[in-house]
Amino acid sequence: MDRIPRFSAFQRAFHWTYAGAFLVLLGTGLTFFVPALAPWNGPATRLVHRIAALVLIAAGLSYPLFARKEFLTDLHQMFHWPPTDRRWMVAGPAFYTTARGHLPPQGRYNAGQKLNLWIQMGAFVLFTVTGLVMWFGRGAVSPELFRWMVIGHDVGLIAAGGMFVVHFYLSVLHPYTRRSLEAMKTGSVSLAYAAEEHPLWLEEMGIGPRAAGDRPGRKRGGPAGHR
Repeated sequence: MDRIPRFSAFQRAFHWTYAGAFLVLLGTGLTFFVPALAPWNGPATRLVHRIAALVLIAAGLSYPLFARKEFLTDLHQMFHWPPTDRRWMVAGPAFYTTARGHLPPQGRYNAGQKLNLWIQMGAFVLFTVTGLVMWFGRGAVSPELFRWMVIGHDVGLIAAGGMFVVHFYLSVLHPYTRRSLEAMKTGSVSLAYAAEEHPLWLEEMGIGPRAAGDRPGRKRGGPAGHR
């Protein structure tokens, strides 16, 4: 066995649908947020923004409804922060920017991926609540409440948009971490990659270091394939 499954077909479809809707929302939303883009802020942009919002909400709700087992597993792992995760958060920035130091072993998701999931889930709830009030509540709620909804929507844009930029850079561009994108394209990862990036995950599945190629984890100097 040289590859192991990481994401199901449903999880990948959910990820790409959610990401596509998010990008449309981000692009159209910036026309409301950035004065220089205001010329593109017209009725057509608002319509596209609202259609993308419905797709995002449908995608977000589909995960717990149609992939309940995967959703509960992810939720459990998101809220499980062993001491190795806290050490990863301290060592990660220096490791990924200077290739110095040592990252502690990680489970199915590393601490950075858990932080991204937390922020995106929080932003999803914030976007949904504030967006629906802004869409249907104009004139029905007090001006003060409406203003707080707009502020909340903007805060969600800044948090989720900023985290998306980091996620995109690490998943697509960074030489140490862009191999992770393979799992979201094919649904599986190589055993060597899993042993290097997520050795505790392999332990949970009962796959020992010998079967994984005797690679105990990420060490000083970055992954061997990128030195």
